[in-house]
Amino acid sequence: MLASSASVATHPLAPYLPVSRQEVETYARLFVNQPYYAQMTNRVGEQATYFQPRTPDKKPIPLTVRTVHEHLTGRSTLMFYAINPSNQKAKWLCLDADYPNSEPDLERIKEQLTVDGISSVYEDSRRGGHLWLLFSEPLAARDVRRYILNLLAKLAIPLAKSDKQPGIEVYPRQDEVTQTGFGNGVRGPLGIHRKDGKRYWFRGISQDIHTQLSMLVELPKLSPDHLNSLLQAVPPEPATVPTNLRHHDRRTFSIFDYFPPIRANGRYEVQCPSCTHHHLAITAGGSKAGYYICFNGCSTSDVRAALGKPIAEKYRRAA
Repeated sequence: MLASSASVATHPLAPYLPVSRQEVETYARLFVNQPYYAQMTNRVGEQATYFQPRTPDKKPIPLTVRTVHEHLTGRSTLMFYAINPSNQKAKWLCLDADYPNSEPDLERIKEQLTVDGISSVYEDSRRGGHLWLLFSEPLAARDVRRYILNLLAKLAIPLAKSDKQPGIEVYPRQDEVTQTGFGNGVRGPLGIHRKDGKRYWFRGISQDIHTQLSMLVELPKLSPDHLNSLLQAVPPEPATVPTNLRHHDRRTFSIFDYFPPIRANGRYEVQCPSCTHHHLAITAGGSKAGYYICFNGCSTSDVRAALGKPIAEKYRRAA
């Protein structure tokens, strides 16, 4: 149940909405690409954070029609993962710009997408905006990322490095995830953001669930053939980003500078700076002291970039 205490609820929630099962199923076809999800704590205010619902034996709980229904009505707020690990494909791509005066950048991107024959929709968000591309069928995350990263480079729009180096965040954040990984997720559109209690809508259309979903269904989707034709003009993708570093680069970076060890030995978990889940495991002692891994699928490069310490190109090597 939602907390109602005035000490927790610092903003009023947007009103709950009636949603039909058909609308839930339509929404799921558009945005749900793997069976698992994360959920925002049912608090309103800055203390609202995401967690991954799990069973008593620590297994992730799969999505259900009821879970998605609660998100659309406003009784909960879900985060959906972009990549399905069974095929490394995505149903959508989302560009998240949450820095001041980011709207002109998203509008420039939207214009260039239109030039390339791609339709996109602008969703307002708490600190900026989200630009969504929907696909006619799941597309390889590696290919859609290759296309969009090239477009951003052409427009000279930077990627986010850290809070001190704001920029566009691209979802999916990875080219692929492990079979047991999740990658990075995005707050599901049309739900209520628990940090301010507001429901954010897609622009340019009546603000009701039925009309918004009808617009999304009718929106032209990016097809495999269209993407392949666009990729013909995109430079070959760079070598895959490795997770291993040479010894010299390790001397310039220590995870303990950002997450001091809380015990002398063993391994402890902290919030990953890349995906913001509490899944970054750090080895505290022994020969592997300072080694770290995100069980949510973020690579070493993702973690380093999120901390504002990207891996130097000369110390990268192909996986």
